[in-house]
Amino acid sequence: MAAARAGAFRQRPPLAERPAEQPPAAAPADAPASATPAAAAAAATEVASPWDSMAAAAARNGPTAPPPAGSSALPAAGSSGASGSAAAAAALGGDSTGSSTTVPPALVPLYTSLLEVALAVRHMHGRRLIHGDLKSANVLLKSSSCDPRGWTCKLSDLGCARLLSEEEMSAGGVRQPNPSGTLPYMAPELLSQGGLQGPHTDVYAFGIMMWELLHGTPPYLRMNPAVLPAMVVRQGLRPAFSSGAPPEYV
Repeated sequence: MAAARAGAFRQRPPLAERPAEQPPAAAPADAPASATPAAAAAAATEVASPWDSMAAAAARNGPTAPPPAGSSALPAAGSSGASGSAAAAAALGGDSTGSSTTVPPALVPLYTSLLEVALAVRHMHGRRLIHGDLKSANVLLKSSSCDPRGWTCKLSDLGCARLLSEEEMSAGGVRQPNPSGTLPYMAPELLSQGGLQGPHTDVYAFGIMMWELLHGTPPYLRMNPAVLPAMVVRQGLRPAFSSGAPPEYV
């Protein structure tokens, strides 16, 4: 499965080995809004912060040759060992060590895919729905011949989703004595006693997923899960973006 997921964002060859870039083909008339960087940037104007800057950066970076389609999901943070790290690294065209990469990551497919996930989350929040388990493993890739990437992203697994009342939305969420989700993606408010679950907890998980896909490795990979909640809540532990991360991304 990790090998299949690695095809999502394929490693680009070194500059010396790349063929001359061809002008981008015009998007088909029935292409989705995210099929071109310019369209993604236009769609981003309708999305509240923190997602609008991602599409703007995608438009500036220009088109990227689409990788092969057919992967079932974005690289999963739940993957373990070298295969999981390699799958996540292949998504961004870099290595799995967290060090600076020698091959530029394919930023346009990354930005566009994250924008699609952000739009799906916004759609849920607009209907007072909290996803509750947002992570890369729950983002499926559907093959698409109309999209330059070869796929579109679909948010899945609503087993932890919760419908909030209007009063709960106004209060910022609902208290969860026994919160559910995937530990590395859970917000500190949710890990605290009587944790508060709301739209902000999905946004936090989205930020963790952004870090994971850019750096090509699961968050907190070598940390003991038993001490992770205390580190996140009491000591403010967060994954740190590398110095090479695009400023618009951070």
